[in-house]
This record gives sequence, structure tokens and C-alpha cells, in this order.
Amino acid sequence: MKASMKKIVSATLAGFLALATVVTGTPTTADAFAVKDGAKKLIKKQFDPSGKTEYHAYFAMQTGPNYAFRNSWFDDYGKYDDLEGQKDRFDILNGWGTEETGNADELVDLDGKFQDVTIKGNGTYTVGVYDLNGSLVNGTKTGVQENFFLVFASTDIPKSAKDKIKFENIKFNIDGNPKNENCPQYFDPDALDDPGVLNLHIINTYNDEGVLDEALESSQMARDSISITFTVSGFDVDDPDANGEVLGEAKKDTSSASSAADTTSGDSESSSKKASKTPIIIGVCAAVVVVIIVVVVVATKKRD
Repeated sequence: MKASMKKIVSATLAGFLALATVVTGTPTTADAFAVKDGAKKLIKKQFDPSGKTEYHAYFAMQTGPNYAFRNSWFDDYGKYDDLEGQKDRFDILNGWGTEETGNADELVDLDGKFQDVTIKGNGTYTVGVYDLNGSLVNGTKTGVQENFFLVFASTDIPKSAKDKIKFENIKFNIDGNPKNENCPQYFDPDALDDPGVLNLHIINTYNDEGVLDEALESSQMARDSISITFTVSGFDVDDPDANGEVLGEAKKDTSSASSAADTTSGDSESSSKKASKTPIIIGVCAAVVVVIIVVVVVATKKRD
């Protein structure tokens, strides 16, 4: 297909998708939405490799044919969407109701907890969604999801870092099982263009420019969890807080254990301090008693 014809077809499809969204209220592609002004203000053009600037990676996805989704942090239903009915939905796995479920075109809350990460340097990180409890496949609130349209890590790392940092050892897991342990580094061209950030895509059925594993699109739908693990390099420092390949409750358990250890350590230290004060107090009391005895004896002798 010639380039000019390709542009005409693309423009026609874009117009159709936009019309479909207005008419049905159902999203088509996560990257077809508008970038929010509040998000644009936060994006810095120059990449800072020093580790002093905190960057973030958010798990994002879209499944079909009935649309369960979490969009990019800068998109509609994103972190900075202030529209009524869309605000505060970034931390919710969203789904569209169907006629079969009796809630056609209604936005519903699906089970699922997100894990996002803060990136402060080189390290291995995992983003994902867990505790799905079968919400994508049971057809209770939305129709049964059968395939993936999009799976990606949406970051606020500026595109100026594109040739300075690398995402390697990229793994895609479903229900804790590896589906691809060597995914390519593919940055979504739409996000590079506007708002100018790196969105690391594992599955993207809307752009055919990337070398993505097409088999992943029809992977068996997740019942419990979906995750992306990647290793970042190119910063000047390592991130000691990188969460590695841990997803979900295991991460919380580790934090709880750490907190418990800190508390125990604190209690021990407190007990130690109390114990160390005891002989000091006894010594002071003994010294006071001796002084009193001496004073009494002296006073008695003077009277004699």
C-alpha cells in the first residue's frame, strides 16, 4: 500500500473509532484518548539520569471483545482526569457492561489490585494487576474477555531518554506463568509523539510498526494476575528499592515482615535502654542514702 493511501485509510479508521466512542460510550483504543493538561505539566523534557528525579511506571491494559481496561496515566480515566464520572478511576480495573450482563454501556468496577513502581535508578521492576478473582473471565459484570488488545507499562520518563536508557529482560506473565521471557523493547509511537513519554508495550494490536509477539494477543485470559517485569539500565545510580520480580501480596508480606522486624528491634532497643537506666538509678539512690547518713552522723557529733 502506498504511503498516501495508508494515511487515508488510517485517517478514516481514526474517524470511525472516534465516532464509535461517542455513539456507544465504549472505548476503542487506550491511546486514542486525549492527553490531560494536568499530566502534560508534569512531564519534563530533559531526562535526569542522576537518580534524584523519581520516575514512575504504571501497569496498563485493554482486553476484548468487551473492553476491560486501565489506560495510560495521562489519558482519559487516568491519574489526572478531572471529568465527572471519570475521575478517581485510575486505581480501578474498569469494564463496560453488556446486554448479556444487563448493564449495557455502564462503566463497572472489576476485581483487581494494581502494582505500580517508582523508578529512581537502575534495577529490576515489576508492574501488574493481581487478585482478579476471575473478573475477566466469569462474565458477571462485563462480558467474558477473550484476548488482549494492549498490555504495557505507562511511564512518565521523557522521550529524551529513549537512546540513553534500556529496558531489558522483559517478561510477560499470566497467573504467575511466563508467556514470553524475552519481549522486545518497544516504545509506543503515539505516546512518544504526545505527550512525549516512554510507554513500554508488550502487546499492541493498534500499531503494526513494532516487532511484537502476535501469539501473545490470544494468550489464555488471566484468572488471577498479569505482570510485566523489566530491567532498566542507563541511570548513573542503582535503585536500592527496586522491587524485582515480586508481585502482589508477596510484596506486602515482605514489607510487613520488615516492619515487624523494625518494631521488634525498636522494642528490644527500648527495653535495652530501660535496662541500662536501672543500675544508674540504683546507684544514684545509694549515693543519696550515704550522703544522708553522713549528714546525720556529723550533726549528732556536733550535738555531743
